[in-house]
Amino acid sequence: MRQLRNRCHGFDVPVGHIATTVRKGTGWAKVELGEELELWVCHKDRYGRCRPPFVYELVGTGRILGHWVGKLKDIPRPLLEIEHNMAARDYNTLKYQLKQAYGSITDDDIVTVLIYLRTS
Repeated sequence: MRQLRNRCHGFDVPVGHIATTVRKGTGWAKVELGEELELWVCHKDRYGRCRPPFVYELVGTGRILGHWVGKLKDIPRPLLEIEHNMAARDYNTLKYQLKQAYGSITDDDIVTVLIYLRTS
């Protein structure tokens, strides 16, 4: 079972719904369809920040349904509309949050949009 970890936000999508997550690079594109996921979220301090040492909590499970690979600026709108972080369903917000997670990101960077079903 593969671990899908978030530091800057949680998993907003309810159980039984299909969602996407955007990851820099192509690593997640190599994961097999149907593979099970564990969904992990970083605990935040009393000020609402997630800082090292990162401590994660298992908050659910999912199953990989598919993926899309391409430039960040070319993510199809229907995939952006089901982003698991509801605040990042807007392109500019998504790009800002990816910068927080990865340090840098450009419109032309290659990303993988992982499509999954939330199962618990």
